[in-house]
Amino acid sequence: MKTPCLFFLFTLCTIPSVWTMSEPDTTVIPPIPLSVIEIPVRLHRTQLQADINRQLGDTLFNDKNADGENLEILARKASEIEIQLTGQEIFYKVPLDLSVRKKMRLANLQGAGAITLNFKTRYQILADWSLETHTELVDFQWIKKPVLKTSVIDIPLQFVADIVIKKSRKKLTSAIDEQVKANLDLRKEVNSAWNMLHEPFLLSEEYATWMVMRPKSIYMTPFQTDFDTVQSVIGMESELIVLLGEEPAAGMPGILPALEWRKNDNKGFSLSLQADIPYVEAERLAREGMVGQRFEQGKKRYVVVEDLKLFRQGDKLVVQTFLSGSYKGAINLLSTPVYSEAKGKIELDDMDIELKTKNLLHKTLGWLFKGVFKNEIRKSLDHYLNFYLDQTKKTLQEELKDVEVAPGIQLRGQLSRLGVDHIFLTPDAMRLWIGMKGEIEVDVDGLSFK
Repeated sequence: MKTPCLFFLFTLCTIPSVWTMSEPDTTVIPPIPLSVIEIPVRLHRTQLQADINRQLGDTLFNDKNADGENLEILARKASEIEIQLTGQEIFYKVPLDLSVRKKMRLANLQGAGAITLNFKTRYQILADWSLETHTELVDFQWIKKPVLKTSVIDIPLQFVADIVIKKSRKKLTSAIDEQVKANLDLRKEVNSAWNMLHEPFLLSEEYATWMVMRPKSIYMTPFQTDFDTVQSVIGMESELIVLLGEEPAAGMPGILPALEWRKNDNKGFSLSLQADIPYVEAERLAREGMVGQRFEQGKKRYVVVEDLKLFRQGDKLVVQTFLSGSYKGAINLLSTPVYSEAKGKIELDDMDIELKTKNLLHKTLGWLFKGVFKNEIRKSLDHYLNFYLDQTKKTLQEELKDVEVAPGIQLRGQLSRLGVDHIFLTPDAMRLWIGMKGEIEVDVDGLSFK
């Protein structure tokens, strides 16, 4: 009566139990949703006003022979040039103090006056992202008319105004156009950013984590103005992928897409980022903490984890655990990875046992399956699977605080939500779609964008 029992126990302790199910890969993983990044762009009235006043200085011109007959006109700014923003037009009030002097044979005539010149700049962003501006004089008003009138000579005020306008227009319109372009011309910066976005971006050197962007389109929203700012949004639609390991090859940026205007009420960004957790990497980490662990019940029954493997079987993640001790062989634990929004963690749900002789062995090894073993395996795998997720989250949160996306362009983001939207099992890795939402700002050196 004892022989069959001993034979069964011997067989139980030595059964190899190493198997995998070979089946064609029919998993269909859809393309990752395009991420939308929207960067608010603002042209600040005070910044533009300060730049124009600084460029022009105090003296606009000093012509000592304005009429070819010794008429000297000195034009200085009476006060700061004032700017008003409306629609896609910028209006300027240029207040000037005038000093007029006429050399005569017997005496020099002098007079002082004040005039305000009013300019208007019309601007637009062209399809190639370049800026087109047109500045013109609208009108002028005398604030104080210079008096230069004797019985010998009478200098008409309109003549003086014509000279002031002629001398001022070119310098003022040139300075205004130059500063508007310096504060609003996007082509150089957008083109540089477009090219840079195709370069792999190192998120973490320690964990060899890279972000690859595949931009699909770029657009801009119509300008809106208030008293102090001209506002718009530059938006980009792109695939975002996070990869582990060696630096991936850069994409081919091609030419900068033509500007597309869109009405969009979204603020900030909405990202869907693809991140793969390779099974081999999760195995490596899991082995470090689990190999050698001993699970016991009583004094006689125990198992020791000798090794483990991770792979996909259908829509299940398989944890193949190689054991020694009271049971020598492999046990396949099957589960479905799910993401808990409340915990912010990946969890292995509904873990089940797969054994070739399941009923018989399950009865004999019920202590193993119902005890701490399965729970500890699940907890450990949860930990190691979340290691990469946590590192990705942490890295993204840190990097988005302040990142240079192109020379002179600093991007700052604030995350309001970061979680896993979907989990797919590929033949080689667990693929995550990480969803992020937040707000973003950009500072560009030499520009007044924020």
